[in-house]
Amino acid sequence: MQENYDVVADLKRIPWKHIDGGEGKTMESQLIFDGADGGPEATRARIKGFVSEPHFHRASQFQLLLSGAMLFPTFRMDGVAVHYTDHNVAYGPHSRDGDHDFLVASTNEQSRSMNSRQTRVASMVRPYHVR
Repeated sequence: MQENYDVVADLKRIPWKHIDGGEGKTMESQLIFDGADGGPEATRARIKGFVSEPHFHRASQFQLLLSGAMLFPTFRMDGVAVHYTDHNVAYGPHSRDGDHDFLVASTNEQSRSMNSRQTRVASMVRPYHVR
C-alpha cells in the first residue's frame, strides 16, 4: 500500500544561490527538498540568458512555470503552465523569456539533469539518440 503524506516548505527560509554567467546570463535557485531521505526533490529557479541543450532526467518531473516563458522548438509555454517530462526521455533545447520563475518537482532524488554524453551513457536505463 502506498503511503500519502504532506510535504510543506517555507520558501522564505530557504536561501537563494546565485550564478553569474556573464553577458546578462544569471541563475538563481532554491533547493527546497533534496530527496536524500527518500522523499521528493524540488528546486525553484529563475534563469535568464541560458539555453538548455537537449537532456533528460532519471526521474519523471513536473515543471511548474510560475512566470515568464519557456521557448521550445515547436511550442511556447507562458506562465502559469505545467510541463511534464517522463524519465529517461530527452527534451530540448529550450530557452527562457521574460520574468522566468519555475519550480521543478519529482517524487525522488534522481531528477538531476543528464546532459553530458559521458554521464548519459553511464546512467542510461534505455538508450536514445539526440540529434
